[in-house]
Amino acid sequence: GYYRLLSYMRPFQRFDPRSGVRRFTPGTTIDKILDLYTFDRELRLLCLDGIERVEIAIRATIVHELSTQYGPHFYYDNHHYRHHGSRGRFLSLVKTISNPAIDLYRRTYSSPPNPPIWMLMEGVTFGQLSHFFASLHITRRKIIAKRFFLAEPVFTSWLKTITTLRNTCAHHHRLWNATIKGNE
Repeated sequence: GYYRLLSYMRPFQRFDPRSGVRRFTPGTTIDKILDLYTFDRELRLLCLDGIERVEIAIRATIVHELSTQYGPHFYYDNHHYRHHGSRGRFLSLVKTISNPAIDLYRRTYSSPPNPPIWMLMEGVTFGQLSHFFASLHITRRKIIAKRFFLAEPVFTSWLKTITTLRNTCAHHHRLWNATIKGNE
């Protein structure tokens, strides 16, 4: 539609203060506008490919580092979280996660009622993963960030920004010439 293409038309337009109207610059064609639109689509796809790799690495690192140190159900213990209510929020989220492996676990086992962290990490969205990471106690966050050779505040900020970038790409929003902030 016209509205979707509007942000791709803007670089080819100039505001005419006399008439108060935006006019296309000479030489503008629909092909040039569509080329920019196609470029943005391809840029989003490239970013999603990179984000997928980062996401898998983060999931695997959380699982490996925390489950080997604290066990596969460490997330039940309150002392792994930065705030008292974080554990409850994560456990509430866990109840909503469903995929074939998790469903099979719940049908097969009754104790503990929820699967090990490696199953859960495969069932959460990137945003939920980012929130889970942010809810962890600082010592746990530092363990994960260190594996990526980053300080914890930088890693936390990057996770938020990557979440916003991922959502921008996945929901087909304009990425070209956009400002990406990690506001979640």
